Amino acid sequence: MTEHKDEVVISGIGGLFPESNNINELSDLLFQKKNGVTIDSRRWKPNKLGALSGTGKIKNIDTFDSAFFRVHPKLAKVMDTMTKISLERSIEAIIDAGLSPADLYGTNTGVFMGSAISETEMKAMDTDSSLGFVMLGTSRAMQANRLSFILNLTGPSFSMDGGWICGSNGLKKAKEMIENGLLPSAIVGVTNLTLRPDLQFLYQGLNRLNKSNQTKPFSSDADGYNRSEACIVLYLQKASEAKRSYGTLLNVKSMQFGNHDGTLTEHDGNHFKSLLLDSYKEADIDPATVDFIEAYGSGIKSEDAMELNIMEEVFCTENRRTPLKVGSVKSNVGHCEVSSLFMSIVKAIITLESGYIPPNINYTGPNNNVAALKNGKIQVITEKTPFVGDIIGISSFGLLNAFSHVIIRKIRSLIT
Repeated sequence: MTEHKDEVVISGIGGLFPESNNINELSDLLFQKKNGVTIDSRRWKPNKLGALSGTGKIKNIDTFDSAFFRVHPKLAKVMDTMTKISLERSIEAIIDAGLSPADLYGTNTGVFMGSAISETEMKAMDTDSSLGFVMLGTSRAMQANRLSFILNLTGPSFSMDGGWICGSNGLKKAKEMIENGLLPSAIVGVTNLTLRPDLQFLYQGLNRLNKSNQTKPFSSDADGYNRSEACIVLYLQKASEAKRSYGTLLNVKSMQFGNHDGTLTEHDGNHFKSLLLDSYKEADIDPATVDFIEAYGSGIKSEDAMELNIMEEVFCTENRRTPLKVGSVKSNVGHCEVSSLFMSIVKAIITLESGYIPPNINYTGPNNNVAALKNGKIQVITEKTPFVGDIIGISSFGLLNAFSHVIIRKIRSLIT
């Protein structure tokens, strides 16, 4: 007898995005074909240390309600900015799910937070007046643990640094624990900030970044991406207990294959293909029936070609009746690195909610190394396009041959 598992839904979202304070502002930015990547001095003066300045920026990262979160003023002074904004967005996600934070008091709710390099913790170490609070303020474990403390949550609480796929690792773990009855709900979040020109300069040395403010996924003139910021928190629940649902998580697949021959940023297409095939086999879905894929689409020409050519093999089989529609939110807001998968999930949710696929920008013509773009098997969405079907696949790449794929379905009551 097959063991019954509860369906898991995303019932709440809290987020800060490039040039957008909430999901509604982000939706407007996407559908109005605006560019969320800017060149200005909000993070560092242009060309400081020779660092490129085109990045996607959260509007305001300098405010924090320390009294609400019961944080001592000296601790707030040295607390990692990523911890501050992830705490605030977590409360937003809970409220967005139709709940009061007090409703979770004493519950077995899990907290899974992901981040990678912190660009603020070293600065905090130089603040002598609050040195006694630095240990708590700069510990990234506090991104999860302090939220659990404030809300008196008794479920698992930990932060993960798994490079750019740590968010998918947390999402996968949370989904599995809810499905198996170990948790009633979970708070899963990721944060990425681009605050320092010295780190930006190091990324330039990897030849990943462009010299403008235009990330051009799948385009013939793609020349790298722009680094961007985002803090995104999702509230997950059993479908039977949720007051609202943005979509059902059918599968979350995350794999770190490693790479002993290439470099830190290289990706093996065979590993990506195996991940995609396993994802849809586990979900019992024919890839040929999927209408739209929110792809990784980094804007690095060779990487885009690899991704789309593998997607043609997996999704464009003889069973497909219409072109596979693809997009990448990186064209609109840049590469949010640790937060990039969740940014793509938010775009997928905007698609499910509105019934339209937001358009890619900065696309001038097909990548010359992708035959499927030329023969029409794959279509890059460059105008507001009706979404047909009920399933969206979402891909993301990490470092050292890491890949993740999420399959999300429109809630049943909205399927026509």
